[in-house]
Amino acid sequence: MSELETRLRIFGAARNALRAYFESQGFLELTPPCLVPSNAPELHINPLFVSLLDGFASPEPRDVQLQTSPELWIKKVLAHTNIQKCYALTPVFRDGEGGEWHQPEFTMLEWYEPGDSTRLLAKRFYEILETLNDVVGREPLRDVQNLNYIDALTAVFPELDMKEYWNSNSPKDYIEGAIGKSLRWPKDVSHLEGIDLLWSAFVEPELNEKRLPLCVHNWLAEQASLAEIDPLSGFAKRVEGYLHGVELMNGFVELRDRDTQRERFQAVQAMRELKGQRRVAIDQEFIASLTTLPRCVGAALGFERALSTLCDAKSLMSERSLLVSSKP
Repeated sequence: MSELETRLRIFGAARNALRAYFESQGFLELTPPCLVPSNAPELHINPLFVSLLDGFASPEPRDVQLQTSPELWIKKVLAHTNIQKCYALTPVFRDGEGGEWHQPEFTMLEWYEPGDSTRLLAKRFYEILETLNDVVGREPLRDVQNLNYIDALTAVFPELDMKEYWNSNSPKDYIEGAIGKSLRWPKDVSHLEGIDLLWSAFVEPELNEKRLPLCVHNWLAEQASLAEIDPLSGFAKRVEGYLHGVELMNGFVELRDRDTQRERFQAVQAMRELKGQRRVAIDQEFIASLTTLPRCVGAALGFERALSTLCDAKSLMSERSLLVSSKP
């Protein structure tokens, strides 16, 4: 059997295994649209815009986007139906993506269920990895380990004083002076971008114990995105799942406050404008739907990334790139 056929059979078996797992857990599979009016505005995720001709409806083309995530559409489904547990295994698209673990088109597994704790997502993350690991036939995984974002950050940088950092005039000067780390800094870097750079460059590579899934909980409020903020701790109810130092999952206890979510999106729009990035409109239907969104948790997992790390690959394995030539 050729390498091409072997890989295609692994990907096919993995999709079947995931569908069997979610069906056994009472989840309904959804099929989100790939073409959407707008995605969630995010600073480091750029949608692919498509100029769409409506034929007789309008002689002028209109801009739509390829989905960067099915999140907004699925939440609207949850808000307008009695569906409680659902998932999608769907292609997503992101402009400007490239490198060892990124591609402009990949498959995202996204799921939602009733709950109010990121520990539920960590448990589900482990079961999904076990399901995929059975397909690839590698050595068993160790039990998932849970840790807090601040603990993981200060374990690598014990000298980091978060209060001093946020009060500093320049994140670049503080990090290079107080911590002694040099990075490739983007123009007009914010404090949030600075701490994200520290995390990806120096902390994530430490989360690489063999066959040990790790879930990082309780992120900074500034990193909440679409997650609730715990009123007692002040941290975002967000979790990220890792294996071998590679981020595979991102999940939230879902925010249901439309005013707060609108303000967050507007803040991202302002940052995108400051950096000269193309405007991503706010999906007002999604904002309105948050008033009837049930309390739930949700997460997204990179399908190809998960299979690649379970196979101990050093970069992303993908079906889509196997027979695609860069030449016209």
